[in-house]
Amino acid sequence: MKYIVNVEGAIVRGDQYLMIIRGQGEAHAGGALSFVGGKVETIENATDVLEETLRREIMEEVGIHVSEMSYVQSSHFIAGDDRVVDIVFLCRCEAGEPRIADLQEVESILWLTAAEVQEHSLCPSWTLAAMQRVEAPRHRLKW
Repeated sequence: MKYIVNVEGAIVRGDQYLMIIRGQGEAHAGGALSFVGGKVETIENATDVLEETLRREIMEEVGIHVSEMSYVQSSHFIAGDDRVVDIVFLCRCEAGEPRIADLQEVESILWLTAAEVQEHSLCPSWTLAAMQRVEAPRHRLKW
């Protein structure tokens, strides 16, 4: 049995999180409010593969650099015929202003507080659950 490994970044700047509305054409959760992230690609040998994948995806999708990362949670779900392991990290925004690189992947970019994410009409239950778990480490780390 093969798994897709997906990583997501809850990118924080001040009291706001960088959230995206996924492109309508995305195979999973098109049009939904989401953290930035993507799939781990097949590579030979690497260290810090989750963190490096997330840094690459964040740069590719929204064009910003993140510095510190802190593990938040992992989960498993089935999407069609795919079994997915999803890992969420809390990330500190280091530099850059976000921009959309590809409208097929990212329809819009929003900076929202945790409360605004929780109240957003396009926020799916799994993003809501992850956001609730992200807040504790953010306060503990004083980000």
